[in-house]
Amino acid sequence: MDKPICFERSLAEQNLPMLARLDYDILFILLSEIDSPQTLLYLAVASRAMRDLIIPRFLFASVSCTSPDQLFAFERSLIVGDSMAGDAVRHLNLDLNAAFAGTAANIVERLNNLQSVVVSGYWCHKPRMLKTIASRPRLRSLELAERFLYSLEALRKLKGLVRLKIDHARLPISPESDLGNILSNSRDTLQELSVDCRLWDFPPPFPDSENRSGKEWVWPYVHTLNCVHGVPENPAFTRSFPSVRFFVPMVHKADWLQQPCNSHFVCRLESFEGSLNDMECARAAGAQLRRAVVSPGALSAADGLKSESYFSSRLRSLDLHLENSSPECLERLLDVAPNLTFLKLSLSIERRGLKAMISTLNQILRCISLLYLSYLRIGVRITARGHSAAGQKDFVRTYPELRFIPLVDDLFPDLRAVSLDWTSSHSTWSAQRLDWKKTVDDEGTCRLQAVSNRDGIKWMEYYDWAWRDEVLG
Repeated sequence: MDKPICFERSLAEQNLPMLARLDYDILFILLSEIDSPQTLLYLAVASRAMRDLIIPRFLFASVSCTSPDQLFAFERSLIVGDSMAGDAVRHLNLDLNAAFAGTAANIVERLNNLQSVVVSGYWCHKPRMLKTIASRPRLRSLELAERFLYSLEALRKLKGLVRLKIDHARLPISPESDLGNILSNSRDTLQELSVDCRLWDFPPPFPDSENRSGKEWVWPYVHTLNCVHGVPENPAFTRSFPSVRFFVPMVHKADWLQQPCNSHFVCRLESFEGSLNDMECARAAGAQLRRAVVSPGALSAADGLKSESYFSSRLRSLDLHLENSSPECLERLLDVAPNLTFLKLSLSIERRGLKAMISTLNQILRCISLLYLSYLRIGVRITARGHSAAGQKDFVRTYPELRFIPLVDDLFPDLRAVSLDWTSSHSTWSAQRLDWKKTVDDEGTCRLQAVSNRDGIKWMEYYDWAWRDEVLG
């Protein structure tokens, strides 16, 4: 009797690794989250099935070229034989000088499925490079970083962008300008915008006696807005972005936040970066921030006593600097922001010996120990030169694992990741940034284990924004 076809298929599937038996869409999502080529290579050599799945589809999904050797190696992989690498690339990062602009443009021309590109270095302005980028039919995210970017004429017809970021360049933004046309072409798709907005010169967003074009200059889906070097004086600016919830004004102007024409915009914000004075203005305008980055400036003991003037009980993520290493300013934090899950602290202390520094760190940890934190980062900057800690190099190297992590593990049972940056910038005694992630060891015990800086940064970004998809009660 012949065996059913489905039975034969099940036998074949038994020879595949468990990961390869997943539904393709699920597998694609999982492997797309792996941004380390080395990790993908480890998976690819596990079996022929995994190799056929990963190479080139996932191995070349995200490519970064930050040196000439990397650029030329990637070019060779595109032109060899019947290579499919070009069709696999979705994300490209280029950081090189103008001497390699021609090679880079040749590469981009072969990437038919390119969705996002980051170009930095002194060559973004090359017309051929910009024209090649504009010709990619599936491009949805563009990031340009160069001080000498004076014209975007080659990108004028670019449309359908979801994310646009242009650093450094100060360009006019109006219905007639190149950048204005790019924005106008993406009115119905753009969600994240980061540009220098000081030269914003669009008419009021809704037709009126002064806006005779009849066009509604509104970007209804933009939720993240970074003004890079400052906000414009145009009173109609905020009316063009009715859905913005995450705002970075960069140049901090309390008077701008207090203007009646901006009040409706400010009161809807959920994430904001600014000084304590700016935070107070946003709070007074009705903003219920869930994420706050306090910069510039520091939180003093006096500021700590009136924390409710800056933050609300909905705050989930906080990044701030402590003045004069004063842990007392944090004592009110639990009462004001009991739902805080992400805390990033930085402090500057004079070099008064290791005992004083360790005492300050321990005080800070105990002051915040009642918070239900998922992520904690502490950065210490030692401001005075001279090694009063000389002869204690071994202690500096061993303190994080032997003293800091056990204390953190004991005080914060819900903590999922932690980062410590506690050596002076000129010290060679230990890594400047150290990261740990809670994992299950071989014995089945949950504990904080060291991870790479790259993984540490990823976890920091994840927990910083983990609240974003939560629905407010």
